[in-house]
Amino acid sequence: MTRPQYRQIVDARHTDRPRYLPRRGKIGLGVKVAGHNGGERPREVPYFVLDDPSAHPIVDAFLDLNLIDAAKADAWKKGQRGPTSLPVVLPSNDPSVIFPSSYEAWGRSAKGNAISLCRGNGRTAHRLHRTGNNGDAQLVEQPCPCEWLDEGKCRPIYRLLFVIPMVDAFGVWQIDTSAISSYNQVRDDFEFIRLYYGRIAGLVVPHHYRTETLKPGEALLMLRRAPWTDTSTGQTHYRLHVEPRPMPYAELLGLAEAVRALPRMTDEPRAGDEMPRCLGNERYLDGSPAKALPSPAGIIDTEDDEQDTREQEPPEQEPPDDDDDGGDDALPVPDDAHQPAAGSQRSFF
Repeated sequence: MTRPQYRQIVDARHTDRPRYLPRRGKIGLGVKVAGHNGGERPREVPYFVLDDPSAHPIVDAFLDLNLIDAAKADAWKKGQRGPTSLPVVLPSNDPSVIFPSSYEAWGRSAKGNAISLCRGNGRTAHRLHRTGNNGDAQLVEQPCPCEWLDEGKCRPIYRLLFVIPMVDAFGVWQIDTSAISSYNQVRDDFEFIRLYYGRIAGLVVPHHYRTETLKPGEALLMLRRAPWTDTSTGQTHYRLHVEPRPMPYAELLGLAEAVRALPRMTDEPRAGDEMPRCLGNERYLDGSPAKALPSPAGIIDTEDDEQDTREQEPPEQEPPDDDDDGGDDALPVPDDAHQPAAGSQRSFF
């Protein structure tokens, strides 16, 4: 009996959805303190806050490398202290992938769960509207921005996504902010880094190359809190800043030349990919494997970092942190209307 030949099924229709970078955890920019009305309010701090359980692996990595002691690690996990800089690798050359922005309004359901009420790109938005008294709702497209932005019910959210190779080479960490100063600073940093290295994604010391200060495989970029003073108020704030790791200028030029000599990569997606310009979709233009460069003095070989293939929920599924810019991200929703409470727009940036 001849077995029938079935046509290969590639993708079921229900799997056709946008693809997201797998997220490992979230990092905060502030802590909650007692407010004037008996509640809590966010307060800016000059370090990265790692009190969320998803960020504890970062603390453990610093502890394993003997960069901090046990007492400091405990303080970091409680949010009392934290690092002021982190070695990072950007997973894409496209700023819209690793630093997306949107207008967002958040609220809470009757059960107290955070829900996204509206999300827009400055031209169009999708707002959640109730269709009946049984809790059913649907997304309705409308112009963006709208009156919610003026009333303080909506605010811009910027999400920075990056890899911390010393913790986990697979998966990104996320920082949410509403500070336009941080957004502009990081976008400017991207362009300055590109002047040296010709790209911003995947910048690590090549495994065949050794510098006087860095080992092969170490990240070439640092994410840090940069202090700046608001001339209108005289207050000092701490915005995000991405910069090359400190090293002698001559060494930086030599390393940049070695990185630029690597085979050029393109961000064009492969057939079927739905998230273009992502590091995972990049390939060599000619389709050939990378060619080894002439080994400079001090060549050493290192083993590849182990990768954790655990997949996290997409960043869009959770509300932004409410401790980075003073905004209330998850606000009570009245039973008679799916709208956030007014007056929620507060920012100390």
